[in-house]
Amino acid sequence: MPRLVTSLCICSGIRDHQPAPGYAAAEIARRVTQAPGEITVVAIGPLTNIAAAIALDARVATSVREIVIMGGIFLGQTNRQGMPGEFNWWMDAHAARAVMRSGAPLRLVGLDVTLQVRLTREHAKVMAAAGRPFGQFAGQCTLAWLDRLARAHPGDPGAGRSCALHDPLAVASLSHPELLTWAPAHVDVVTGDDVGRGVAIADFLVTADAPAPNAQIATGVDADAFMAYFLDRVAAY
Repeated sequence: MPRLVTSLCICSGIRDHQPAPGYAAAEIARRVTQAPGEITVVAIGPLTNIAAAIALDARVATSVREIVIMGGIFLGQTNRQGMPGEFNWWMDAHAARAVMRSGAPLRLVGLDVTLQVRLTREHAKVMAAAGRPFGQFAGQCTLAWLDRLARAHPGDPGAGRSCALHDPLAVASLSHPELLTWAPAHVDVVTGDDVGRGVAIADFLVTADAPAPNAQIATGVDADAFMAYFLDRVAAY
């Protein structure tokens, strides 16, 4: 089984997190290069630290087993002029471009699929009814978050009914890639501060003159199967 780096914190409880000393990018570079081919990195935020790790040591791109990224949107668009790219890539478009161009093996889980998996109030009740500590905690947090969404968007009839499970789907794709449909593509990212900042450009063409694919992109998801898996795992703790 590949070793997995999802966090660089020392956690002793749900509400008690103690940051490890040093810099995340340096620690990622150290761990990956010391165990070539063994570590998969799951990136669920802006790619600043991943790009910095590769800049610190170019061997990261060739030593990492895989980088699974929650970020980008490839078959659509955000339809938001103020944030044209998906949030993680819009926040640091230069880092996203650097990672796309690094040569590292990449798997991308973007808004095309994450917006299809929705956590509802009914799901929250299922988690809480399991009677296990974390399930109850997760159910309470879900209801509190949905209540906040409803208050923040009073004119939206859908607000407060459900929320997308962006990061959990990316993490689940590591152990259960069959939950998603994958397609090879060549991906680059628009940088700068113009209207297209953070927009992903995905070339799915397979022709002699097309650029070689540099990533596997999630293009579809079995939402029901994922939700069953997610609820089972949360309710078990």
